[in-house]
Amino acid sequence: MHKLQYLLSLIPVFFLIGSVHAGDKEDIETVHDAIFAAWNANDVEAAQKFFAPEFDAFHPNGNLLEEFNWKAAKKWHESGGKINVGPPLYRHIRIYGDTAILTYYTSFKITKPDGTTINQTRRNTAVMAKKDGQWKYVHYHASLLTPDNPE
Repeated sequence: MHKLQYLLSLIPVFFLIGSVHAGDKEDIETVHDAIFAAWNANDVEAAQKFFAPEFDAFHPNGNLLEEFNWKAAKKWHESGGKINVGPPLYRHIRIYGDTAILTYYTSFKITKPDGTTINQTRRNTAVMAKKDGQWKYVHYHASLLTPDNPE
């Protein structure tokens, strides 16, 4: 009888744990969508709010791991560079306490300051951490979708 009472007492705990993760998932989706909106608005400062100070990335050009250079990004945008990020496709979020892993696909239209454009479809993985109650990007890894990178 005690085992049954114990097991039944755990049911509310499972519902509580599930609801916490559901709220976190919604918060992560909101942050993720806000990042895309900021990039599409050419607003580097608005985007930067959603990244941890130690944010680093592997970009799809095959570079080594690097910390993101916010000053250079702002200068690039101010000189006429633009990024148009399509909505995330097949976004999948897994939460492990105060850490989340996002996987998704996106299309990018990058307009360089000289007016030339680059179209990319990327496969993305992002690691987010909950810091002071806010979800922030701490790491990003992108690769071009293969075998084809649709224009």
